[in-house]
Amino acid sequence: MAAGPGERMQPLSFDKQKHVLKILGKSILEHTLDQLDGLVNEVIIVIRKTKSCNAIKKLIGKRYKNLKIIYAYQKRALGTGDAVQAALPFLNSRVLLMNGDDLYVNKDIKRVLNNFPCVLVKKVKQPQFFGIIGIKGNKVVSLVEKPSKPKSDLANAGMYYFPTDIFKTKINKTKRGEYEVVDYLKKLIKKGNLGYVRASRWTPVSYPWSLLEIVKGKKYIGKNCKINCDLGNSVDIGDDTIINNAKVNNSIIGKNCKIENCTLKNSIIGDYCKINGATIKTTNGSTIFTEVKGKMIDTKRKGFGVVMADRSILNPGCTIYPGVKIWPKKVIKKGQIIKKDVR
Repeated sequence: MAAGPGERMQPLSFDKQKHVLKILGKSILEHTLDQLDGLVNEVIIVIRKTKSCNAIKKLIGKRYKNLKIIYAYQKRALGTGDAVQAALPFLNSRVLLMNGDDLYVNKDIKRVLNNFPCVLVKKVKQPQFFGIIGIKGNKVVSLVEKPSKPKSDLANAGMYYFPTDIFKTKINKTKRGEYEVVDYLKKLIKKGNLGYVRASRWTPVSYPWSLLEIVKGKKYIGKNCKINCDLGNSVDIGDDTIINNAKVNNSIIGKNCKIENCTLKNSIIGDYCKINGATIKTTNGSTIFTEVKGKMIDTKRKGFGVVMADRSILNPGCTIYPGVKIWPKKVIKKGQIIKKDVR
């Protein structure tokens, strides 16, 4: 499923699907397809007829490695349950359903395919932010979305191996006006035969800072980069980027960027961005809050710098406070002090 607008990933997803965001040299969607290769023959990607979704078709094409790629079109972004309806004409009796913006590993997918019907689950530290699965023996007995008092720490990891017929039954719209896959999951729970598989690794890629978790402990430098500085740990740098007289640590920098005369930590920089002589603060003594969809969200990170979308610029002498997000093509002038998101 890759049709959603990815609002929580903004500003990085403001004018593109987050599924095409590159991390460690490949898009999020390509990382997922790599894990599916060799386990299935055909992948149906649900998208919409929009410019941003067309970028997925252009990137992936009709074949990816050994996988045949089919595109199903969701008319409107009416939720994950509606996305499955778009794919229904292409499905056989069983379907492996996955979030297109989460990262899974091959061995977990293989185990799911050997346990029908089932859902992938994973222990999480903050269950109040997830759909929480209740189990009894080897069966799933309950699902509660974002419980205020969780009775379990097993989260729904967004991978399902279901009978296709379940998607031919009726579900109602949620309060948000969408159809959700989890309502089909609840129907299978009521039948009493839904199993589960515990994930060895699952990375939900919901927010910009989720990308930093993927890069943690890794170092990737793209093609034709010119790096005239020492790079720290956990760094991902896109193709054709120039870095001069800077310190970079635990950060992601897109392609064709120019970074000079600054310290960049715990930050995510889009493509074609420029930073010269800016001060980017990363800590205020507590975990960093940032605005997402009109609400202040605790990132649970004590170190968090800036998120810059494509073609944005930080000029000399400007100061950026922790957790600030800058939308595409925005220019921060010399000497400006930025404490809130710039849209």
